[in-house]
Amino acid sequence: MSAAAKDTTKLKPEWTAVGLDVLTYLHTPISHVTTTSKPVDLDSIFGGNLNEEARSLLRQATSQRARLMEVLSDPKVDARNVISAVDAYLPSIWRVTASMQASSQSMVKLNKKLEFRWISSLNKKGKEFHGQVFLYETAFVLTIRAIFHRDAAKIVLEQASDNYQDAGRELRSGAGIFDFVANDLLARWESPPENRPPELVPLVHHCFSALFLADAQRLAIAKAMTSETNATLIAKLLLGAAEKYEFATRNLQKVDKETFDNIVPGLLEELGAFPAILRGCASNCLAQSAWARGEYGKGLAFAIDGARRLQMISMGKGLQNSPLQAALNSAMGRALALEAEYQNDCNNVYFEKASKDIRMVDAAFIINSLPYELPAAELVNFAEVPLPPSQSKMAIQNFWSSLWAKPQDYPQNSQERHTAAKAVSGAANLPGVTESFSTMSVATGAQAEGGLTVPEGVDPSVFASLPPEIQREIADDAANKQRVAL
Repeated sequence: MSAAAKDTTKLKPEWTAVGLDVLTYLHTPISHVTTTSKPVDLDSIFGGNLNEEARSLLRQATSQRARLMEVLSDPKVDARNVISAVDAYLPSIWRVTASMQASSQSMVKLNKKLEFRWISSLNKKGKEFHGQVFLYETAFVLTIRAIFHRDAAKIVLEQASDNYQDAGRELRSGAGIFDFVANDLLARWESPPENRPPELVPLVHHCFSALFLADAQRLAIAKAMTSETNATLIAKLLLGAAEKYEFATRNLQKVDKETFDNIVPGLLEELGAFPAILRGCASNCLAQSAWARGEYGKGLAFAIDGARRLQMISMGKGLQNSPLQAALNSAMGRALALEAEYQNDCNNVYFEKASKDIRMVDAAFIINSLPYELPAAELVNFAEVPLPPSQSKMAIQNFWSSLWAKPQDYPQNSQERHTAAKAVSGAANLPGVTESFSTMSVATGAQAEGGLTVPEGVDPSVFASLPPEIQREIADDAANKQRVAL
């Protein structure tokens, strides 16, 4: 008994409710809703004469985004491929975002509306949401990556069931991204829309960060059990994880009613079930610890407490069709076996009754998130650049030929001349044509540039705007008509 009094007891796998099936359960509750998005061609949306570096960046971002959509649409999507595709796309879209902010004084032209449309994987109806700002896109893509870190941790354990450290690092990385999006990225959004997807609600990110950290603590407990850590410390870690799940639940309960009512049920099931499961397992551990110290009545009381907690949560309707049910049933079976073993010994060997004075130990939490930072963005100038002389000349020629393709289309009367003048005045908005207007002299009398006489009835400003060869044709045509009249 003296050795046992030091509380060096180790958990007995055949007795403890804390099995690896409970500790390593990482079934992502949102996998039944697929995250998808409508295509976005950034290169075609942004107009104007941008420099080649800006154009190249837009094309690159468009291509990388299309690749991400392709990966997400795979029915057998691999979390590692999603994370890789996000890592390829994110630097480009963040570089566009930062460059656009730096070029805010420039007049950026849009050929059509910029809009990002996403199907939310956290909305049980698979609702589509849309946003018009780059911050919306960046936050959504980062959230997708963070979510898939849980599946990545699951893959690590499938490849090596005892690789708790690498699996935990995946979860801690996801938690760090959730923290960054909530505390840094979304905090920059000065006027966010009211109708936001759950992926862009800070409270949801706080919830998932706590969820992933609690998951990582369960893996740390699994590691501790393989190292024969004493039962009391295991109980403290279990209670710490339970409290972290409860913190996640409190954050989710603070979101608006519409978001909460439509959150995927699998998430709510886990947040509701795991605190009770882990507290039941903690009581099971403390039962063994008390028993090893010779406190049989207290050991029995803790064993009864653990079994009842697990029984109560197993009766919940929400878990009956959940993948979590199998792990819960396994834990409950072990807890009931321990209770029966202790009850039998107390009745027939030690003649003790279950103690009415049992107190839980203090919780302990030892996991933290891994900090995340956006990649450095080398800025690109999104201001328009002047057209080269060759393109400028071609733009001017195309403009004039579009006005008067054939000689018979030249303006003949005052109404046609008025229409032509309006068209010419609008030419100043065309690339390459503006420069030509600044160099054209406008006739103020009867003489135009080149010594040609402005025909009677022709607006001098319109006549001066015409190319020299057209001026000559109109002047010659007017002179011929005058000679015929004579």
